Amino acid sequence: TPMYEKNGWTGDGMLGADMFLRNVDADRLLAKWVRDIADTRTADGAPLLIAPNPGWGTGRAPTWHSAYVFVPWSLWMFAGDRRPIDEHIDGIARYVAMEDARSPGGIADTDLGDWVSPETDPGGGNAPEDKRIAATAYLYGMETATATMLRLTGDDAGAARFDARAKRVRDAFNDRFLDRATARYRGDGDAGYRQAHNLLALAFGLVPDDLRARVAAGVAADAKSRGDHLTTGALATKVILPVLTATGHGDEAWAIATQITFPSWGYWRANGATSLWEHWKLASRSRGHYFLGTIDDWLYSDVAGLRPLEPGWRSFEVRPTLTAFLKHASATVMTPYGQAGASWRIVGDRVEAEIRVPVGSTAIVALPGMGERLLSSGRHRIVGRKL
Repeated sequence: TPMYEKNGWTGDGMLGADMFLRNVDADRLLAKWVRDIADTRTADGAPLLIAPNPGWGTGRAPTWHSAYVFVPWSLWMFAGDRRPIDEHIDGIARYVAMEDARSPGGIADTDLGDWVSPETDPGGGNAPEDKRIAATAYLYGMETATATMLRLTGDDAGAARFDARAKRVRDAFNDRFLDRATARYRGDGDAGYRQAHNLLALAFGLVPDDLRARVAAGVAADAKSRGDHLTTGALATKVILPVLTATGHGDEAWAIATQITFPSWGYWRANGATSLWEHWKLASRSRGHYFLGTIDDWLYSDVAGLRPLEPGWRSFEVRPTLTAFLKHASATVMTPYGQAGASWRIVGDRVEAEIRVPVGSTAIVALPGMGERLLSSGRHRIVGRKL
């Protein structure tokens, strides 16, 4: 918010990068910002929490430092720009290796966890839960992303080292925090069941395959038991709707997304909001924060069903998953190849879609009641059947 801070908090930018790249022409700004993050690095290789740095904002927070890792990957996927990866991969690898080394037994820690969950003070604060779970989930995510980027740049040996680190962290995470009997993640000092723990484990691929369905069902059941409400702060709010939808709980995702009582986006709107707030509570200090507004990711990828499959939208998919709850939805994205778009509508018992594929791209389309279809450039009309 320009009223209070005017600071480039790395965690905020990390959470919003995909949203920026879909909605506005932000790739050059974000590429420059990654350089700013790199410029803040201390002697041990870790970035500071704010970039450009105003002289404060020190602390250990792999959750926030992850902007140095994840924003270059977002630029590759959404803008087709590999240059930030090539420019920063050595620094990224050095930082992530250092974060692993200072995480005893594979368990990381952080000063900043799932920030501003509904229970916290309106001025800000960590959720009442064990921050090590978020920290370790982000460490694992950074290690797998670093391995992928090293492989992309031709360093297979370096990638293998990070794959091995990631496996150790995954094993440690599940040994320390997973209760297999109840299929839930818990830590020290948790205030009851924590949606964030389980959502981050699912989002980063930490959950053993045989427990994924049960862990996801636990999140959905907890939200339903609270009257279809989330209990997440900035980190887990970004993933709650996509994770629930991807694991077969689109009905609960829809119920949370359209909620109008506290805490929810609809609650803000019912109380006069015309912008995104810093906190779920009405006493929120700032009315100009976007990090609880990452519902945008879900609106594009799951409601409209439009998401990239290859860097720069060279290939993308159209796979709407909320057709049981809406009559129509549409979205467009300006890609490096031109405008990609998807618009679908319920007509009787059919789903009718119009797909725009820019020259040089291909699209995989999957509507309810039909298999996948591969489309080349042009405008296409596809019909499925509403289930």
